[in-house]
Amino acid sequence: MIGSAVALVVSSGPPQIAVPNTVGLTQAAASTAITNAGLTVGAVTTASSTVVPSGSVIEQSPVAGTPVAGGSAVALLVSSGAPTAAALTIDNTISADGTAGTLTTPVFSTKAPNELLVLFASSGGPTSVSAKQTLAISGAGLTWTLVNRVNTQFGTAEIWKAYAPLPLVNATVTSAQSLVGGFHQSLTVVSFQGAGGTGATGGASAMFGATTGSLTTTGAGSLVYGVADDSARAAARMLGPNQLMVHQWTDAAAAYTFWVQSLAAPVADAGTAVTINDIGPTSDRWNLALVEILVGTALPKPTVPNLVGLTQPAASTALTDAGFTAGDVTTASSAIVPSGIVISQTPAAFTQVASGSAVSLVVSSGPPQVAVPNVVGLTQAAATTAITNAGLVVGTVTTASSMTVPSGSIISQSPAAATQVASGSAVSLVVSSGPPQVAVPNVVGLTQTGASSAITSASLTLGTVTTVSSTTMPSGSVISQTPAAATQVASGSAVSLVVSSGPPQVAVPNVLGLTQVAATTAIANAGLVVGTVTTTSSTTVPSGSVISQTPAAATQVASGSAVSLVVSSGPPQVAVPNVVGLTQTGASSAITGAGLTLGTVTTVSSTITPSGSVISQTPAAGTQVANGSAVALLVSSGPPQITVPNVVGLTQAAASTAIANAGLTVGAVTTELSTTVPPGSVISQTPAAGTQVATSSAVALVVASAPPEITVVVPNVVGLTQSTASTLITSAGLSVGTVSSAPSTTVPAGSVISQTPSAGATLAAGGAVNLVLSAGQALGTPQVDVIVSVDGNGAISTPAFSTGSAGELLVAFASSDGPNGSTRQTVNISGGGLAWALVRRANAQFGTAEIWTATAPGPLVNAVVSATQSSTTFHQSLTIVAFRGAGGIGDAVPASGHRTLPMVSLITTQAGSLIYGVGVDPDRSIGRTLASDEAIVHQWIDKGSNKTFWVQAFVAPVTNGGSVATIYDTAPSSDSWNMVAIEIVPR
Repeated sequence: MIGSAVALVVSSGPPQIAVPNTVGLTQAAASTAITNAGLTVGAVTTASSTVVPSGSVIEQSPVAGTPVAGGSAVALLVSSGAPTAAALTIDNTISADGTAGTLTTPVFSTKAPNELLVLFASSGGPTSVSAKQTLAISGAGLTWTLVNRVNTQFGTAEIWKAYAPLPLVNATVTSAQSLVGGFHQSLTVVSFQGAGGTGATGGASAMFGATTGSLTTTGAGSLVYGVADDSARAAARMLGPNQLMVHQWTDAAAAYTFWVQSLAAPVADAGTAVTINDIGPTSDRWNLALVEILVGTALPKPTVPNLVGLTQPAASTALTDAGFTAGDVTTASSAIVPSGIVISQTPAAFTQVASGSAVSLVVSSGPPQVAVPNVVGLTQAAATTAITNAGLVVGTVTTASSMTVPSGSIISQSPAAATQVASGSAVSLVVSSGPPQVAVPNVVGLTQTGASSAITSASLTLGTVTTVSSTTMPSGSVISQTPAAATQVASGSAVSLVVSSGPPQVAVPNVLGLTQVAATTAIANAGLVVGTVTTTSSTTVPSGSVISQTPAAATQVASGSAVSLVVSSGPPQVAVPNVVGLTQTGASSAITGAGLTLGTVTTVSSTITPSGSVISQTPAAGTQVANGSAVALLVSSGPPQITVPNVVGLTQAAASTAIANAGLTVGAVTTELSTTVPPGSVISQTPAAGTQVATSSAVALVVASAPPEITVVVPNVVGLTQSTASTLITSAGLSVGTVSSAPSTTVPAGSVISQTPSAGATLAAGGAVNLVLSAGQALGTPQVDVIVSVDGNGAISTPAFSTGSAGELLVAFASSDGPNGSTRQTVNISGGGLAWALVRRANAQFGTAEIWTATAPGPLVNAVVSATQSSTTFHQSLTIVAFRGAGGIGDAVPASGHRTLPMVSLITTQAGSLIYGVGVDPDRSIGRTLASDEAIVHQWIDKGSNKTFWVQAFVAPVTNGGSVATIYDTAPSSDSWNMVAIEIVPR
C-alpha cells in the first residue's frame, strides 16, 4: 500500500576488533598477539630505554583496547636497550692571532649535527690592577655562553661555549675587547663530536712563578683544557708531563704570550684531581682558565631516505636534510628512467647508518648513446646514407663556397664525428658549392708592384707580365690587363699585365775634351738636353773644356734625358792656413799639409805669446796662392828673463817686498818649526837666489814657526779601581783632582763611576782629572754579580764570563744601528746554554734598543752570549748584567723620539727594585749627559758610524712600589732615539 514503511538493514562495515596489549612483550610475542587478534604488524621503530629491556615493546599505536577494523595495522616502538656513551672526538680546531680590538677567526665548517663548540680566548689588557679586560664572543649564528674567566693579572683568559644543532658551513667567530687600545689577542675554536657539555672549571693567576691550575672532574672519559696569557714577555711554554700544546702565539711585538694546552689523554674516572701546568718560564705574570669537556650519550643512527626516482639535486637536498652527505655519483644509460633521475642508491633506503655518512647515487644519463659517423668529404647522398645507417637523421643542410672541397661534397658536420648522441638525433651538414667568384680589380695605370698587390688582395694570382715602350705611360706602369677590370672569375685565377718600359732609347754622344759650347750642340743634336754644369780645377784639361759627363758616352737613355757636365776652371789655387798661435813645429806641419812651403823664420821676445809660438805670418791666413808658395813666420822667444833675489833670513814681509820689487810674485808660503831661524823669518826659497826666470814668476817660501803647546788626551778610567785609575792618569802626564763617592747599583765599591773631563778630551800637560768612586750597592736589593760588554759590526759575542751562584737572572741590554728605510732592525740573543726571551723592543726610529732575559739554574763558567741582527753589517753594542737575589722582571716600557730628550717612564711594582735603560742614537756620536741620580753602565761613542749606543741605570734602588721611575738624559736634545726601561725586582 502506498505510504507503507520499508525497514532497512544498513552495514556498519566489518566487525570491530579490540587492539591487544603488547607493551612489555618481546617483538616476536607482540607480533604473534597482533596477528592472532586478526590485525597486522605496522611500522616498527626502535628507541633506547633505561627501563624496557632490549627487544621488548615500549609503546604501541593504537593503544591497547582501541576497537579497529579487522586487518588494521598496529605500529610498535621497540627498545634498543640503555643508551651507550658517545665517542668524544675533535672535529675541527681553528685559531687566529691579531692586534686589533676585534678579532675574527678564518672560516671553518663542521661535519655533524649537535656538535659542542668551545672557544679558548686570551687577550692583553691595561697594566692596571683596577681596569680589567673582558671579551664578548659572537658568530656562526650561535648563542655563546661564558664558561670561565680569569683576569686577576693584566689581560684575560676566557672560555666560552655554544651548541650547533646542524653542521656549520663557512662559519666565523668574533671576539670584541671591552678595553681597546692596541691590545693583542688570540682565539682558538675547538668543535667536539659526542660531547655532553662542559663540567668542572678551575683557574689561577700570579704575578710571579710557573703557570699552574687544577680542577676535579665530574665525569669519566672527560677531556681537560686550559687557556692562558703571559703579560711579562714572549717566551715559549715548557709543558708539564702528559700535556699537549693546542695553539701558542709568542707575540714578540707586544712581548706577550697567548696559548691553549690540554691533557694528552681523557681522564678515566670522575672525581679525579687534574693539574694543567708549565715548568717554564717561572718568573712571569699570568692568568689561566680551565674547563672539563664531558662525554655525551650516543645518538641513534638515522635512517637513509628513499632517493630512487628523485632528480639528483632533490636527492642531494634530501640527504642534507636527513643529516647525510652525498657520496660518489655515477651515471648509467637507461631506456626507462629519464636523464638526471636517480636509478639506485647505496646504502639502500631505510638503512640505519651513522649521521654524516655518505650515500652514493647512480643517476640516469638517458637512453643509450651512438657515435656520430664521419661524413666530411662525402657527397651529400653518401653522407645521408651513412647517417641513417647509424640510426640518426639528417638535420639542417646549408651550402658554402670552398676552395678545397668539391661542389656537392660535405665541408663540415654538427655534431662532430665520434660524438656520442642519443639514437635518432639529427646531424646538420654544410655542403660545398665550389670555389667562390671574385671581380677582377682595375690595375691599369698602377705600377707593376701596386698592380700585383691589388690582384693578390682580390684573391687572384699574377699571370704573364710583358713590357713595351710607351711615350704616354711612365716606365713601370700597367698599360693593359687580361681579363679586363670587373670581370667575374674563379678565386685564384691569373691576371696578365702589359707594363710600360718608358719612351724609346737613344745613345749619349761623347763630349769629353770639347768646349762647353761644342758639347751643348752635340747633346742637343742627339735629342738630349744639357743637365747640371759644374766647374772644377784641373792641371790637364784647359779652362772651359769638358772634364767628365753623366751619363757616360754610348749609354742608352730615354729621348730628352739630361746629360750633366763637369767643366775645367784651370789649375787649382791654395788658401794659406792660419798658423798664428801654433808652435813653430805645428805651423810648419800645417803649411806643408796645405801644399805650401815654409819660408823665412825670425824670432823676437814677447810678453803675451808663449816661447816657440807663431806671432804672425806672411801671406796672411786665407790668401789664395799658387800650390808650393812659401809662407814666412815670426816666432816668439818668450818674455825677457829676471834674476831671483835672495830673501833667506828676511822676515816674511821683507821677503814679499823684495820679490815684488824684482817683478816677481810670492808663491806658496809654508811654515816649519826651526831652532835656528827666528819665527816669521824665511828658512828657504824656491827658485833659489840668482836663478833666471820669466817676469811675474812665483817664488815659494818656507817660514819659521813657533814651537806648539803640549796637550794630553785624557785616558778612560771609568770602572777601574781608584789605585789603577790614579796610576793611569799620572802615567798620561796628568794629575788626579777631586775624588768623591756615591752609591751605585752598577759599579763595584771602590771603582770609578765617572770622571771629569771625560775620556778622549784633551788637557794641558799636568791638568787635573776629577773622579767619583762607587760606595757599593744597598743591601736587600738585587746585587750585580757580573757586567760584560762588547761593541762591533754585524754579529757580536761577549768575552767569556762566569757567575758566582745558582738562579741568577741575566739581562741582555742590546742596541743596534739599522736600515735607513721602512725595514725595521731587530736583534736576537742566544748563548750561555740558556733560553733567552725578549722583554721589550723599541725600533720606531732607525736602529733598535732591546732587553732580553734568561735565568741560569746553576753558576755559569766561561759563558759567551751572542747578538745577531735581522739586517746584518750594522754596528751594535751588547751588555750582559748578571743579578743575584733578583725575583724577575717588573714593569718594562719601550719608547722612541725625534729631536727630543731621551726619556722613558715606568711604574714600579716593588720597593727595592733596580731601574735600567738601554738606548741608541742613530743621528750622531756624542756622550750622554745623565740626570743627577743616574750613571752610565756602558757607552760606545761610535765615531766610525756616527752613532751612540749606551746603557744607564739609577744609582740607588727605588724606595716604593707603584711609583713613577723615569730614565732620561739631559743632553743631547735634538737627536732621534730608541730606548727601553726595565725594572729588576728583588726576590
